[in-house]
Amino acid sequence: MSTSKKINVSNAFHRRLDQETRRLKLSYKEYLEAAGEFFIARKIDPRKYQAGQTEEVANLLRSAVDRIFSLLIFQEQHVLKAIHTEASKARIMGELSVNHLLRLLTEDESGFQALQQQDQQYLTERLRQVAEQLDKQKKPKSPT
Repeated sequence: MSTSKKINVSNAFHRRLDQETRRLKLSYKEYLEAAGEFFIARKIDPRKYQAGQTEEVANLLRSAVDRIFSLLIFQEQHVLKAIHTEASKARIMGELSVNHLLRLLTEDESGFQALQQQDQQYLTERLRQVAEQLDKQKKPKSPT
């Protein structure tokens, strides 16, 4: 149930209210209730509200979201890729170890020595690769 209430407003505001209610095809009552609900629902003091603030907040939010996605892309391209590579290498080494054990069960002493030599070559090569990667990371980038 609604009751009739009288609200005094300035002539300038009344003209603007009249234009907006016509444009939106709303009654004064509908327009003023919607405006009131906007401020009440958001707990905003209408005396301090500035329309541009929402744009500012939206831009800050967009910027924050962009930074988050940039971080996720960086992690995917650099951190997670390296972790995945190392996990893959560990899996391959596990498979090689199982294959070596199976071969050891079926081969003689010469086969065992050949496997030891292969493992030593692989270990030497892998350590060289790791050392190269560490050297690349330590070198400062030259300004261009």
